[in-house]
Amino acid sequence: MRVGLRIGPATGKLARTLDRVSSWSAQAWACAGLGLIVLLALQTMADDRFAALAAATLLLLSLGSCLVVLRIPLLSAPLTYLGVFGFFHLGLVVPWALGISVLPTPAWIVSYRLTPALRLVGLAVWCFQIGVTVAAARAGGPDAFPPGKRYRNGILCHCGFAIVVLGLLFFGRGLQSFGLEEFVEADYTETYRLAAWHDPRFFATGLILAPVGFYLAVAAAPWRWLTPVLCLLAGWAGLVFFLGFRGHALAPLLVAALVLRQRGLDLPRWFWAVCLAGLLAVIPAARSWRDLPLAERSVSDAFAAVRPLAAAEEMGGSLEPLVHTLRLLQTEPYRLGQTYWQAAKRVLPNVAREWRGDAYIPLEELSPTHWVTRQAAPWKHQNFGGIGFSAVAEPYMNFGSGGVAVYFLLLGFVLLRADAFAAGRPTRLALLAAILGPLLWTVRGSFDSFFRPAVWGVLCVLAARIVADSLRQPSGDRERAVLPPAVAAARPARMSG
Repeated sequence: MRVGLRIGPATGKLARTLDRVSSWSAQAWACAGLGLIVLLALQTMADDRFAALAAATLLLLSLGSCLVVLRIPLLSAPLTYLGVFGFFHLGLVVPWALGISVLPTPAWIVSYRLTPALRLVGLAVWCFQIGVTVAAARAGGPDAFPPGKRYRNGILCHCGFAIVVLGLLFFGRGLQSFGLEEFVEADYTETYRLAAWHDPRFFATGLILAPVGFYLAVAAAPWRWLTPVLCLLAGWAGLVFFLGFRGHALAPLLVAALVLRQRGLDLPRWFWAVCLAGLLAVIPAARSWRDLPLAERSVSDAFAAVRPLAAAEEMGGSLEPLVHTLRLLQTEPYRLGQTYWQAAKRVLPNVAREWRGDAYIPLEELSPTHWVTRQAAPWKHQNFGGIGFSAVAEPYMNFGSGGVAVYFLLLGFVLLRADAFAAGRPTRLALLAAILGPLLWTVRGSFDSFFRPAVWGVLCVLAARIVADSLRQPSGDRERAVLPPAVAAARPARMSG
C-alpha cells in the first residue's frame, strides 16, 4: 500500500498566501533599504540644495512604498499626515533648490544652514515609513486592511449636530467678547491682539467643539443626510477660512474626506482632482486675506495672488522654526518632555472669572511656538504674530535626534493601526477623526494645540456613545451595514411571504 502526502486546496491557498506575503514584504523592505541609502547620503551632504532634493526623494520613496507596495489609500490616516508633513516642511525649499521659485529668497534661507534641519526631516520620513511597514507586516499585509462597511447611526448623528450648535454658540459669544466692530476692522495679526486683550475662551472653545460635532455627524449620518451635513461643514469651513484661520478650516475638511472614504463612499478621481486644485488655489488666497481687515477682504483680490507653486511655497515655512530650534538649542538644554507636560496640563479648561492674557511668562515656560518666535522673530512676538513650529522640532527640542526617530516610528505604526481599527464604524471613525484633526495642526505647530482639542473631542464622542446606548440604539459597531440609496435601489426587492 502506497502512502503519500496529498496537497489539498487549503494547503495550496496557504502557499499562494505565503508567496504573496513574501513578495510585498520584500518589496516594502527593499524600498526601506533604498530610503536608508538616501538617508545616509543625506548625512554626508553639505550643500543645502542637494540636501533639499534628497529629503524630497525620501518623501517620494515613502509615499510610493505606501501607495504601490502596501496599497494604503491616499485618504488614510498615515498618508494624510505624511502628505501634509511633506508640504509644510519641503514645499518652500524644493522649488528653491530646483531654481523654479518666483518668490524672493527668505532671509533665513540665506543666513542659516538648512542641511542639519533637512537631515532631521529625512530621518523623520524614513522612520515614519518603517513604522507603517512594521504595522502592515504585523497585520498580515495589504489584504489585512479591507474597506470599511457602510454603517450609520441616526442618534449619534443628532448628537453631532448638538455639539455643532454648542460650538457655534461658543464661537458667537467669543466674537461678541472681542467686540464685533473691532473684530471687523482687524487683520489676522490684530485678531491675536484682541485675543490677548479680551477673553478668547469662548472663541477658542467654539473652534474646538464645532469640528468634533461635524466629525461625529459625518461618521454616523445616514446616507440621505450626508449632503446637508457636508454643506453645513463646508459653510463652517468657509467662514473660518474667511476669518483667516486656515488650519482650523482645512483640517476638518481633509479629515471629513478621510471619514467618507472609510465609510465606503467611492467618488471619481476627477472629483478629488478638482478638490485638490481648489485647495491649492485657496491657500495663497488666505495669505493675502490675512494682511487686510475683515471688512476689506474680497474674493477677486485674494485670487489675484494665485499662481503655480504658490500653495506649496506658502505652506513650506515649517522648516524655518526647525532651523532656528537647532540653532538655539546649541546653547540651551533639551527639555526632556517638559513641553509635552506643559501642553497636557492645559487640557483642563480655564474657568477663572477674570481673563489675564497679558501676564508675563518666563522663556522656559513658553510653548514651543512662542519660545522660538520670541527669540528668532522678536518683532513678530511683540506684535502678536508668530512663525509657527514644526512636528520635527518638538521631539528634537525634548530628546534630540533619538526623540525624532522614536516619535515618527511610533506615529507611523499607530496611525496605520488606528486607520484599520476604525473600519468604517461610526464611533471608532469619530474617535479617529477627533484625534487626527488636532494631530494635523501639530505639523505646523506644537502639542500645545493638540492635547486639549483631542481630549475634549474624545470625551464628546464617548458621551454621544453613552447617550446612544442609553436610548437602546447601538452606536453602529454592532449595527448591520446599510448601502447608499442608489445601490440599494438597484438591488431586486425580496418577495414577502
